[in-house]
Amino acid sequence: MKKQKTLNQKHFRHLSKKQFDYPFHTIAAFCTNMTDLVGWQEAIRKIIRVSSTYPDGMKAIDFANVNFYSKILIQHLEILYVLKNTVSDWTINDYSRYYQLKIECGKGIIKDEKMYNGRTLVFSMINEAEMQNMSVFINKLFTFKTLNKWRKVIDSINSTCYSESSLSLYFAYQRDQNKIFSFLEKLGDAIFFIYETKAKEHVALHPRKGIYYA
Repeated sequence: MKKQKTLNQKHFRHLSKKQFDYPFHTIAAFCTNMTDLVGWQEAIRKIIRVSSTYPDGMKAIDFANVNFYSKILIQHLEILYVLKNTVSDWTINDYSRYYQLKIECGKGIIKDEKMYNGRTLVFSMINEAEMQNMSVFINKLFTFKTLNKWRKVIDSINSTCYSESSLSLYFAYQRDQNKIFSFLEKLGDAIFFIYETKAKEHVALHPRKGIYYA
């Protein structure tokens, strides 16, 4: 078995000490209190649209939203990196009392009436292999770019809001833009999928107070 890396919280500047120590609780707080899967995917697509077109017509609230969404994306990337080095088993439990996963036409389906706007969650960005073992996606994510490089990507995307430029105009991302956007859309799915298949049970078995998402 591959030895897991020892992490230092000070290297995760977008996570509080509690968020670093309790990543599953942090994911649960986001997925149950902040938004739903559909809303978060729309937020990510808004970031993608902003970073691939000129910001003409954007209002002050639009700039504020993109800044906020960008911060959350970096937090999610840092959380996944923490989980990459602390969780060894990402396989799906076919007999879990906390969820039932169905895969139809390549899409994952989980019903959860207790979620925000209780609904059926449809995971269409991550593929079946990634659903069966989320480490497949997480390893691809950080093989494509290191955590530090992902932070720079999000900072670059955020900066396109304030100039007549797009991500593809940055020399470092000319060849990577479409793949970057694809990974970000998958990241949206991955966070909610991890909540349903791992974090929900973990939080139920190890309750903690005072862990908020901000």
